[in-house]
Amino acid sequence: METDSPSKLKLKIAYWFVSHKILIKRALFFITLLALLIPVGYGIYGFIMHYATLGQYNQMIASPGEPINYQIFRIKNQAKPLIINSAHVIKTGAGKFDLIAEVENQNEKWLIPKITYKFIAGNFTSETFEDFVLPAEKKFLVAVSQESSNIPNTAELKIINTTYLRAKASLFLDENSKSYGFDVKNSDFLVSNINFIPPGALPTKLPRVDFKITNNSIHDFWEVPIKIILFSRSSPIGVNLTVASQLKSGETRDFSIVWFDDITATVHEVIVVPDINFFDSKNYMPSTGEIGEIK
Repeated sequence: METDSPSKLKLKIAYWFVSHKILIKRALFFITLLALLIPVGYGIYGFIMHYATLGQYNQMIASPGEPINYQIFRIKNQAKPLIINSAHVIKTGAGKFDLIAEVENQNEKWLIPKITYKFIAGNFTSETFEDFVLPAEKKFLVAVSQESSNIPNTAELKIINTTYLRAKASLFLDENSKSYGFDVKNSDFLVSNINFIPPGALPTKLPRVDFKITNNSIHDFWEVPIKIILFSRSSPIGVNLTVASQLKSGETRDFSIVWFDDITATVHEVIVVPDINFFDSKNYMPSTGEIGEIK
């Protein structure tokens, strides 16, 4: 009858453990000792570093440091003033004229929701007007259809009051807490096919400007004010105003704007500028579904 006997491998392993018994005990002892010394040593190091830097820490706490100059901080972060360029007088007929001046908002993060201004030209002072200026926008402030027995040759734009508002998304929320005004810009309104028709041409024989405007934004607007300015070289010689009412997203509208004023100088350039305040929530038309109901 055969009995199971240990294999040669098992015998070799058992022999190795027996012959290295003392060495194994020493190794286990040093591993255990090292495991104990590491946290103890780290604690001693932290204790020494704490007292070594305690003096510096107390000195830092005791010293108030350099105080913040809030005046300099406010100056660096306040809105830059509006740049005002020269005003121009545009004679439109006997005792009649328009006034125009370009301004520039230097601030990319500041909206001017309300600017109050008037024009002063010699002894003539216009009525007071209100407008807005978008962040980083250049725009023309105008006063049309002015009358005076003595038409001035020069004029000055007088800013009465300017209100600045930081253009932060949290300040411009609709009823669904969605920011408006930040996803639309003037370039979303494409002006094309601008054509100046000089006086004498049929059917009206009056000077006019034809153009198209397309709303490439995703929004519908109740009103899109438009300024049309004629230039002879670098000087404005004509200004007209119109409004695109209920301009829908993706819609293209044709315009033909007639001048009843005298345009005798040569027109070298025509500028058509959509002039819409994208931060005015009341000018956004409500979204509608296919059957015309509000979404």
